[in-house]
Amino acid sequence: MSALRNYPYFWMTATGAFAVAIMIATSRRHRKAILFSALAGLPPAMFSPAFEGRYWSPRRLLGGGLGIEDFLCGFMVAGMLWWAICLLPRFGRMEPDFSRFWSRYWLVALPAIAASNGAYFADADGLTLALIGPAVAAAILVFLAPSLWRFSAAGLAAFLALWWINLKLYFMAWPHFPGSWNQGVWFGRSVAGVPVGELLWAVAFGACWPAFMAWCMDAKPAPITSAARR
Repeated sequence: MSALRNYPYFWMTATGAFAVAIMIATSRRHRKAILFSALAGLPPAMFSPAFEGRYWSPRRLLGGGLGIEDFLCGFMVAGMLWWAICLLPRFGRMEPDFSRFWSRYWLVALPAIAASNGAYFADADGLTLALIGPAVAAAILVFLAPSLWRFSAAGLAAFLALWWINLKLYFMAWPHFPGSWNQGVWFGRSVAGVPVGELLWAVAFGACWPAFMAWCMDAKPAPITSAARR
């Protein structure tokens, strides 16, 4: 019982990743797309030690600033968000092409990672570190594929609601978990029951990631037909 109580970050991400695995297994049409999105969420987890102390300091199974929890979290949020996008009628009929997925992925991811590292060595605060990667990726995508704004709008609304609900549920299960966030800064304080920084990050990630994945998959939403309008 002490392991269950003392490691909420692990249990949150483990149950979330398990839920995404179920989504992948049960979604025949979008199985590969959800899996690719979830896997694409793994590399950013390597940057997790930069957040230690500046943004939060969760307790990990093996201690330190990087653990299996961080990779499970990346898998969870990236898979969950694309699954939610696929539930929407216009996006559920997409025909993705994975032939250039990883080459496109690194074309956008590497500049975002470089910007995050630059902010870290410039001693930026935790919120800046959380937002700069999605902001740089979004700026690149505006240049490469401005038509993908529909994915951004859908993702922002979907993920903000999903992430708020997820955190509220986990905070109910582990009332001491919010203490992992840096409460000495304004973005560590609670609004609507969750830290401000998490809400702002959810907006940034929700607006960036679906457009990013859509570009990597060369996926486009289905056109609105007269039948769809009716």
